[in-house]
Amino acid sequence: MANYQDYRFNLAPGPLVSRHIYDELLASHRSLETQLFESENHVRKIRAEKEEQDRLSNRYRDYWLEECNEREGLEGHLKEEKSAHELAVAKNEELEYELDEKKKRKADLNNQATYYFELAQDAESQLEESESANEQL
Repeated sequence: MANYQDYRFNLAPGPLVSRHIYDELLASHRSLETQLFESENHVRKIRAEKEEQDRLSNRYRDYWLEECNEREGLEGHLKEEKSAHELAVAKNEELEYELDEKKKRKADLNNQATYYFELAQDAESQLEESESANEQL
């Protein structure tokens, strides 16, 4: 920009430069300065927008990473709970199987007890019959 100002002062109207050419150069110089100012403002605006986008992008990335970490934590916790649930289900099935086996064993023992009780009653009644038969003899 200093170069344009140097030219402006060096090209003052006089015997070498006509007033018309000087005015055109000055108008061109002002137009270039205005365009430069507008370009610099545009560049500042684009940089500000880019910084805002970067800030939002970083914020979104941080949020996303936090969500991923939280999700991984929840997934790990869920896996632990699922594993504990599966272990509890397996233990429950094992206990139900043992309970069924004990019920079967109890039923078998009751059947045996009933059988032996009936045998004892039959034996007792035979004994009584044989004692009464012996008394009659």
